Amino acid sequence: MFLNYLALLKEIRFPDLLDIAFSSAIIWFLFSLFRARRTWKIGAGLIGYGVILLITHELEFNLTVKILQGLSAVVILTIVVIYQNEIRRVVDDMFHLVFRRRTNLLPGEKSVPEMLVRVAYELSDRRWGALIILPGQLALDNIITEGTRLDGRVSRPLLLSLFDPSSPGHDGAVVFHGDQIECFSSRLPLTEHDDQVQERGTRHAAAIGLSEKSDALILVVSEETGNISVAREGVLETITDSQMLLNEINAFGADLASRESGRKRYQSYLRGGVRLILSVLVTAIIWLVIVPGSAVVTMDFAVPIAVQDIPDGYAFVSVTPPEAVVSLTGERRELFKLKAGDLLISLDGTLTALGRQTYSLNNSQIMLPGTLTVEKMIPTSVKVLVEKVSVTDRIRP
Repeated sequence: MFLNYLALLKEIRFPDLLDIAFSSAIIWFLFSLFRARRTWKIGAGLIGYGVILLITHELEFNLTVKILQGLSAVVILTIVVIYQNEIRRVVDDMFHLVFRRRTNLLPGEKSVPEMLVRVAYELSDRRWGALIILPGQLALDNIITEGTRLDGRVSRPLLLSLFDPSSPGHDGAVVFHGDQIECFSSRLPLTEHDDQVQERGTRHAAAIGLSEKSDALILVVSEETGNISVAREGVLETITDSQMLLNEINAFGADLASRESGRKRYQSYLRGGVRLILSVLVTAIIWLVIVPGSAVVTMDFAVPIAVQDIPDGYAFVSVTPPEAVVSLTGERRELFKLKAGDLLISLDGTLTALGRQTYSLNNSQIMLPGTLTVEKMIPTSVKVLVEKVSVTDRIRP
């Protein structure tokens, strides 16, 4: 059956190539969005549902197919309700990719690093403790305990409100994603090395702990002293002035950008290429099954002929010819599923005792799966030869 589908590739026309190209681009884009995100659950769920529906359809579980088709609207609505935040994130990422919106500048504000410096010192003056995480290349999903999802554009009023002591989540960490606050009130792993913590509090232990397990840059504002520190690669450094803090943030951004080049960039292109190839293969398979596979065609099959119900006292000798060429019409994929032994022309040999030898072939003598129909049979008749047998021959072992 696989080779039959491969043979259909010669039927591809230029519009079909464009169709496959656009569909591949959509699937590649979805692969890119769903990977390494919580939204992979959406993709996995939809793929699993589609696979189950396809398998039950191919196995002709008609009742199951009807139930699954009836539940499709319910499944989609449930996914939208449960994963509405993730879907909103996907749509936002799509907007960023299509329009290439810059993520480091805010309208009405200076650059994000300068805005962070300003907010950090304002928090310091108010003696409001704070933990701000600037992620690197390593994913933090398995390291931190995510708090409340926000996905809001970063701004000075928003940051101040999140670390306001009257805010329920002010003790947790804020996680950045570009120019957005991804979540707040997140919990970080504590360091096991107390030599750097000393008299400092839990925020500093959490900042060092996360920096030991990731490549993120963590900003800490002490609630007791108002001191500002940064943790990176397991080292906590106290900030002495605003320019030093700005330099630390800018250096982290420059280092992160440089690591995207060279080997990391090559690996990124390689992963993107693998996703692209996989997208084209998936699209091509779906196209072969749905487009040319659903076309109604006529194919010829060599079908064996069997004679049944031979009367007592007679033995079957031969049927000439032993098989007939049957032209079947139906969906191409249904015809491709036929295997040797699925088709059989069955003749009733009861009348052979009366001397009948010629039998006409007709549609009622062959059982067909699915919605296939018989167009014609060649030859239209066959000869059946039987012979009388004695009682001795019938009981001979």
